[in-house]
Amino acid sequence: MTDRVLRVKDVAAKLGVSKAQIYILIRAGGFPLGVLLGASMRGWRESDIDAWIDSRPKAPRYGNAIHRTDKATKVAKNPSAAQVARKAAKVAA
Repeated sequence: MTDRVLRVKDVAAKLGVSKAQIYILIRAGGFPLGVLLGASMRGWRESDIDAWIDSRPKAPRYGNAIHRTDKATKVAKNPSAAQVARKAAKVAA
């Protein structure tokens, strides 16, 4: 089976990220380095990119996602015990 060689714009399109993000991933480590096609040309085997995608952890379902602070309203989605106690004290007062 022949393995296609993808250029950076093709890899970026396959992953849904910018070309700059590809190079950021390379510098961060763990992303395939690719193969040199010329003095300043790099390409990636499609099978290497597919294997990298398969190695990534699966995203949690929306309902199981970690709750974080809603920055737009500054309201904690998952309040701490102290926040719950303060709110209960205000309601009781």
